[in-house]
Amino acid sequence: MLPELLKQEQSGRPLPNGDSYKIGVAGLAAKIILESGEALSASFYLRLSSMSGPGRETLGERLNDPATRFLPCKVDGQIELVNLDMISHVLVHSPLPEVSFREQLGAVRRRAKVYMHAGLVLDGDFLHILPDPRSRLSDLLNITDERFLLFLTRAAHMYVNRTQIVRVVP
Repeated sequence: MLPELLKQEQSGRPLPNGDSYKIGVAGLAAKIILESGEALSASFYLRLSSMSGPGRETLGERLNDPATRFLPCKVDGQIELVNLDMISHVLVHSPLPEVSFREQLGAVRRRAKVYMHAGLVLDGDFLHILPDPRSRLSDLLNITDERFLLFLTRAAHMYVNRTQIVRVVP
Protein backbone atom coordinates (compact mmCIF):
# COMPACT_ATOMS: atom_id res chain seq x y z
CA MET A 1 0.00 0.00 0.00
CA LEU A 2 2.78 2.44 0.91
CA PRO A 3 4.66 2.09 -2.42
CA GLU A 4 1.34 2.66 -4.24
CA LEU A 5 0.75 5.88 -2.25
CA LEU A 6 4.28 7.08 -3.02
CA LYS A 7 3.67 6.50 -6.73
CA GLN A 8 0.39 8.47 -6.54
CA GLU A 9 2.13 11.33 -4.74
CA GLN A 10 4.97 11.44 -7.28
CA SER A 11 2.55 11.27 -10.23
CA GLY A 12 0.57 14.26 -8.97
CA ARG A 13 -2.66 12.24 -8.63
CA PRO A 14 -4.67 13.10 -5.50
CA LEU A 15 -4.12 10.88 -2.49
CA PRO A 16 -7.07 9.12 -0.84
CA ASN A 17 -8.87 11.03 1.88
CA GLY A 18 -7.26 10.47 5.31
CA ASP A 19 -10.63 9.41 6.70
CA SER A 20 -10.44 6.18 4.72
CA TYR A 21 -7.51 5.09 6.91
CA LYS A 22 -9.15 5.83 10.27
CA ILE A 23 -10.04 2.97 12.57
CA GLY A 24 -13.39 3.12 14.37
CA VAL A 25 -12.69 4.62 17.79
CA ALA A 26 -14.48 6.28 20.69
CA GLY A 27 -13.00 8.94 22.94
CA LEU A 28 -12.55 8.71 26.71
CA ALA A 29 -11.81 11.89 28.66
CA ALA A 30 -9.02 11.54 31.23
CA LYS A 31 -6.25 13.40 32.96
CA ILE A 32 -2.69 12.22 32.30
CA ILE A 33 -0.15 12.89 35.04
CA LEU A 34 3.36 12.75 33.60
CA GLU A 35 6.52 11.62 35.39
CA SER A 36 7.41 15.32 35.82
CA GLY A 37 4.11 15.97 37.65
CA GLU A 38 2.64 17.92 34.70
CA ALA A 39 -1.08 17.24 34.20
CA LEU A 40 -2.64 17.01 30.73
CA SER A 41 -6.37 16.93 30.03
CA ALA A 42 -6.66 14.37 27.27
CA SER A 43 -9.00 12.18 25.32
CA PHE A 44 -7.90 8.61 24.64
CA TYR A 45 -8.98 6.81 21.49
CA LEU A 46 -10.38 3.39 22.33
CA ARG A 47 -11.19 0.86 19.64
CA LEU A 48 -14.85 0.02 19.20
CA SER A 49 -14.15 -3.69 19.70
CA SER A 50 -12.14 -5.29 22.46
CA MET A 51 -9.52 -7.99 22.01
CA SER A 52 -10.52 -9.66 25.30
CA GLY A 53 -14.28 -9.85 24.95
CA PRO A 54 -17.45 -8.21 23.73
CA GLY A 55 -17.78 -4.44 23.82
CA ARG A 56 -15.44 -1.52 23.42
CA GLU A 57 -11.73 -1.71 24.20
CA THR A 58 -10.97 -0.68 27.80
CA LEU A 59 -8.49 1.95 28.90
CA GLY A 60 -6.52 -0.81 30.63
CA GLU A 61 -6.25 -2.79 27.40
CA ARG A 62 -5.04 0.30 25.57
CA LEU A 63 -2.45 1.22 28.20
CA ASN A 64 -1.22 -2.36 28.63
CA ASP A 65 -0.97 -3.27 24.95
CA PRO A 66 2.62 -4.60 24.65
CA ALA A 67 2.84 -3.34 21.06
CA THR A 68 2.13 0.28 22.07
CA ARG A 69 4.95 2.60 23.14
CA PHE A 70 3.46 5.96 22.08
CA LEU A 71 -0.26 6.39 22.58
CA PRO A 72 -2.25 8.83 20.43
CA CYS A 73 -4.34 11.25 22.52
CA LYS A 74 -6.14 14.50 21.89
CA VAL A 75 -4.59 17.22 24.08
CA ASP A 76 -5.64 20.87 23.80
CA GLY A 77 -7.53 20.17 20.58
CA GLN A 78 -4.66 18.50 18.75
CA ILE A 79 -3.36 14.96 18.40
CA GLU A 80 -0.25 14.11 20.41
CA LEU A 81 1.68 10.89 20.82
CA VAL A 82 2.45 10.34 24.50
CA ASN A 83 5.27 8.03 25.61
CA LEU A 84 3.65 5.50 27.96
CA ASP A 85 6.86 5.15 29.98
CA MET A 86 6.66 8.85 30.92
CA ILE A 87 3.10 8.61 32.28
CA SER A 88 2.88 8.42 36.08
CA HIS A 89 -0.84 7.65 36.13
CA VAL A 90 -4.08 8.29 34.28
CA LEU A 91 -7.17 9.54 36.15
CA VAL A 92 -10.76 9.10 34.98
CA HIS A 93 -13.52 10.75 37.01
CA SER A 94 -16.34 8.69 35.49
CA PRO A 95 -16.64 4.99 36.37
CA LEU A 96 -14.60 2.66 34.18
CA PRO A 97 -16.56 -0.35 32.85
CA GLU A 98 -13.63 -2.67 33.59
CA VAL A 99 -14.13 -2.11 37.34
CA SER A 100 -17.59 -3.74 37.45
CA PHE A 101 -16.44 -6.41 34.98
CA ARG A 102 -13.49 -7.35 37.21
CA GLU A 103 -15.68 -7.30 40.33
CA GLN A 104 -18.12 -9.72 38.64
CA LEU A 105 -15.17 -12.04 38.03
CA GLY A 106 -14.21 -11.96 41.74
CA ALA A 107 -11.52 -9.28 41.72
CA VAL A 108 -9.82 -8.49 45.02
CA ARG A 109 -9.30 -4.99 46.44
CA ARG A 110 -6.00 -4.32 48.20
CA ARG A 111 -5.78 -1.12 50.25
CA ALA A 112 -2.55 0.83 49.73
CA LYS A 113 -0.86 4.17 49.98
CA VAL A 114 1.25 4.58 46.85
CA TYR A 115 4.19 6.97 46.63
CA MET A 116 4.83 7.97 43.02
CA HIS A 117 8.06 9.12 41.36
CA ALA A 118 6.42 12.49 40.61
CA GLY A 119 6.13 13.07 44.38
CA LEU A 120 2.40 12.42 44.57
CA VAL A 121 0.87 10.09 47.15
CA LEU A 122 -2.19 8.08 46.11
CA ASP A 123 -4.47 6.55 48.73
CA GLY A 124 -6.94 3.89 47.64
CA ASP A 125 -7.31 0.29 46.50
CA PHE A 126 -5.62 -1.80 43.84
CA LEU A 127 -8.24 -3.93 42.07
CA HIS A 128 -6.84 -7.13 40.63
CA ILE A 129 -7.44 -10.75 39.74
CA LEU A 130 -4.66 -13.18 40.56
CA PRO A 131 -4.68 -16.93 41.21
CA ASP A 132 -5.81 -17.55 44.82
CA PRO A 133 -2.50 -18.57 46.42
CA ARG A 134 -0.80 -15.61 44.70
CA SER A 135 -3.18 -12.79 45.57
CA ARG A 136 -1.06 -10.67 47.91
CA LEU A 137 -0.23 -7.06 47.07
CA SER A 138 3.42 -8.00 46.62
CA ASP A 139 2.35 -10.62 44.05
CA LEU A 140 0.42 -7.98 42.12
CA LEU A 141 3.43 -5.68 42.06
CA ASN A 142 5.97 -8.40 41.25
CA ILE A 143 4.45 -11.13 39.09
CA THR A 144 1.92 -9.52 36.78
CA ASP A 145 3.06 -8.27 33.41
CA GLU A 146 0.67 -5.31 33.26
CA ARG A 147 2.42 -1.99 32.73
CA PHE A 148 -0.49 -0.05 34.29
CA LEU A 149 -2.34 -1.29 37.38
CA LEU A 150 -5.96 -0.43 38.15
CA PHE A 151 -6.22 1.74 41.27
CA LEU A 152 -9.42 3.13 42.80
CA THR A 153 -9.85 6.17 45.03
CA ARG A 154 -12.99 7.90 46.24
CA ALA A 155 -12.52 10.67 43.68
CA ALA A 156 -11.39 8.74 40.61
CA HIS A 157 -10.54 5.50 38.91
CA MET A 158 -7.00 5.42 37.63
CA TYR A 159 -4.30 3.38 36.06
CA VAL A 160 -0.92 3.64 37.78
CA ASN A 161 2.29 3.01 35.84
CA ARG A 162 4.13 0.27 37.74
CA THR A 163 7.55 1.72 36.83
CA GLN A 164 6.61 5.09 38.39
CA ILE A 165 5.82 3.58 41.81
CA VAL A 166 8.51 4.31 44.41
CA ARG A 167 6.93 2.79 47.54
CA VAL A 168 3.71 1.05 48.53
CA VAL A 169 2.44 0.94 52.11
CA PRO A 170 -0.36 -1.62 52.62
